[in-house]
Amino acid sequence: MTKCFPAFHGAAILVNNDRIVDPVKLGASHVIESKCAMPVSDLAESLVRNLATVPWIYRCFTLPLMSLRDFLQLQVRNFRPVPATVPSNKQAVVPHHRFYTREFHPYQAELLLRMFRRLDKIREQIGRIATVYREVFENTPIRTIPPPGCDNAGLLRSPIAFPGKDRAEIMRLAVKRGLALRVYWDRPLPENSEHKRFPNAVCAAQNFVYLPLYAALSLESARLLAQEVVELEGMVLGKLLP
Repeated sequence: MTKCFPAFHGAAILVNNDRIVDPVKLGASHVIESKCAMPVSDLAESLVRNLATVPWIYRCFTLPLMSLRDFLQLQVRNFRPVPATVPSNKQAVVPHHRFYTREFHPYQAELLLRMFRRLDKIREQIGRIATVYREVFENTPIRTIPPPGCDNAGLLRSPIAFPGKDRAEIMRLAVKRGLALRVYWDRPLPENSEHKRFPNAVCAAQNFVYLPLYAALSLESARLLAQEVVELEGMVLGKLLP
């Protein structure tokens, strides 16, 4: 299970795998007095985001804008040519170590400590929502990606796929019906000539759609969303063969 807890522009990632923790590095870290200034801009942005998630504002303004943005970005990426090589001046800078060096503000720590106390309840609710999705999609053409018995409570999003259907058309109809479907990593990192070496990554990039997994999402709302997705799948014709 991996869980990311955002706090302002930073975040803490909680992982229940002790093999990726360096005990020596962890033991050498000491709590020191913070020299960070008050994160005024980050706090203001957080308040604006909270305002945008007020149910009425989110339903009438935030969600339609987010859905339209995601759909337009997907269309632009689908028609954008992939360069054969990456320009030398665009090479990614790879750090020499895997540890973050930005100081963690005490306000961020306080927010995260409060979230950690609710972690078990959050996991339980997310697991129940993922189970609802699986139950609704069980006898439909929609494919749920996580295998039975996996730790659904540790998911950030619930990935699904629509075998034989055009995902771009799925997203277009979802926007019209007001469904909050998401697409991530829609272009694999390897070059086109290397795609055969990474079939799973290519499959995920071209087919996966992600459903929300929020602790505040009720099971009834999750069931209604899944049923809407089933109806949406039935509206899309199969892909035309080349």
